[in-house]
Amino acid sequence: MIPNRFNLNSRGNLRLTGIVLALLAAIPGGPACLWAQPPETPIIIGDGSLTIESSVPWSSFTGSGAVKAHPHAARPVASVDIAMPAMSHTVTFSGEKTEIDVTYAGSFPIAVLTGNGGKNLAVKTDFSAFHPGADANHLSHNNTGGFITHVTVLRNGTVVFDSSASGHTKIVVHFQ
Repeated sequence: MIPNRFNLNSRGNLRLTGIVLALLAAIPGGPACLWAQPPETPIIIGDGSLTIESSVPWSSFTGSGAVKAHPHAARPVASVDIAMPAMSHTVTFSGEKTEIDVTYAGSFPIAVLTGNGGKNLAVKTDFSAFHPGADANHLSHNNTGGFITHVTVLRNGTVVFDSSASGHTKIVVHFQ
């Protein structure tokens, strides 16, 4: 008979688990890593019928009118991934002011902005042009026939990415 090395109830596995936990507890900050939150993706903008997805329900955002602030205001933006059919690009941030300008259907603007230090993430757009999407974390644009036509990313006011787009574009914003 072949022994089952993956039997979680065996004495050897329980002993090994206890040793690993004891070692983690002995490392400064070790217990914190056991409960550390995974990186959060606060905003995803995608087309093929424009949607804006948030990691939290849109009802959690504060503000009214054209600007809505993400509830995790203390978390800075770490990176922005831009995926287009012909290319993929990642822009990294380290506590810098972030601005992502997206143009949909040739003239509809969407801006994802932070304050100085890369914190206080907000989305600025005409929210009346959207309706609720698949769930409370999604918004869908009323014009389902358009696509993203341009993406610009600025770091501390300097353009670090600028490209035309021609559909099937996805912009993903990540927190640290």
